[in-house]
Amino acid sequence: MEIEAHSRKCISVQWHEAAESLIATHSIDKTVKIWDINEDRCDEAMMTFTDMPDYATSIRWSPSGKMLGAMIKNKKMAVFDPRQEAAIVKCDGHLGPRQQRLQWVDDETLITSGFDREAKRQWSTWDLRNMEQPLVTGALNEGSGVPYIFFDREYKILILAGRGDNTAGVYHFDKSSPTILNLVQTYNFLQTTQKGFAIAPKWSVDSSKQEIMKSVRATNTGKVDVLSMRIPSKVGGFNAEYYPPFNANESSSTAEQWCNGEDVLPKSMAITASKVAAKKKQSGLGRLKKGGAAPA
Repeated sequence: MEIEAHSRKCISVQWHEAAESLIATHSIDKTVKIWDINEDRCDEAMMTFTDMPDYATSIRWSPSGKMLGAMIKNKKMAVFDPRQEAAIVKCDGHLGPRQQRLQWVDDETLITSGFDREAKRQWSTWDLRNMEQPLVTGALNEGSGVPYIFFDREYKILILAGRGDNTAGVYHFDKSSPTILNLVQTYNFLQTTQKGFAIAPKWSVDSSKQEIMKSVRATNTGKVDVLSMRIPSKVGGFNAEYYPPFNANESSSTAEQWCNGEDVLPKSMAITASKVAAKKKQSGLGRLKKGGAAPA
């Protein structure tokens, strides 16, 4: 499928977490568009948001899917419901000259990354109920590239992986803490730098090895590194406390329902001991079929 979405370069596509076939796109043409990409409905955008002083460098759906947050090139931030163009909240973002990024912590809290006036990386946390100024602003790991951030809402973990960096920083988010965001660990990759970074789906982790998160990293050598985050355990095996429910890879509503104002929360799923056992059994059967293992 190919869609003639914008008159100028499209920067990114963001899938809605609950509504089937619903996506948001943003472009250098200073618009944000909402699409139902079912084959019989994708000729025109469902909605086109034009109240932008400049183009958005980053957009993200809120966890409930009601709102979109956008970082704008003119150092502003906007939060809006695309179904109600007049209901938009705008405020100043980071003061530095480089691009900015944002992630939702929950439906009332955002975290952003950017630069200060001296071109040093920084983060800020915002409360949607009062956007006049951030709750807290702090420094991020040093680097010259745009600080791309990825937030895991189940574990309250933020990962910083800037393009061109040879490090990735792991931070813990705690809104009750005076500092809110605290550096936990820095991964150093020495000889390779990042060209891209993404978090893998939760259902792909190996829970038998206490793996709680998995990510992939495209490097300047043309290779892809798979990174694993695990919780050390002397006992081993499956521990249900490590695996809270997360958004399922199945829609809970349709794009048409969302457009009509019906906000349905994403479906959730969880890793359980029975699913781990079934996965192990299936993997073992696959090895036998391939001749890679012999019966005892």
